[in-house]
Amino acid sequence: MRYLIAPVALLTLSIYVSAEERRPLSANDQASLTLKDLSGREQSLGAQAGKIVVLNFWATWCVPCREEMPLLVFLQNRYATRGFQVIGASVDEESSRDAIPEFSRRLKLNF
Repeated sequence: MRYLIAPVALLTLSIYVSAEERRPLSANDQASLTLKDLSGREQSLGAQAGKIVVLNFWATWCVPCREEMPLLVFLQNRYATRGFQVIGASVDEESSRDAIPEFSRRLKLNF
């Protein structure tokens, strides 16, 4: 019986967390979110107002991230003229950020 307490508690907690109310970013949240591009310039998500935006968090060491990049490049090429924008945000640690430009070139990222 003691061995069941931890798994049941963990399952209950995961159900509670996944059932938490989710909401889209408000206009204020979107306007205040800024990220640095490869040139070091700050880019605001608010500048994309009116567009359909896919904000993709990825890392150079993440295999599934590398595998999804061709699809994101395709979507950006195909739908950019219709107000679609992919924004990639690297979650690489400071020590591995030097690999980001090469990663972007190798995968021909267009976003």
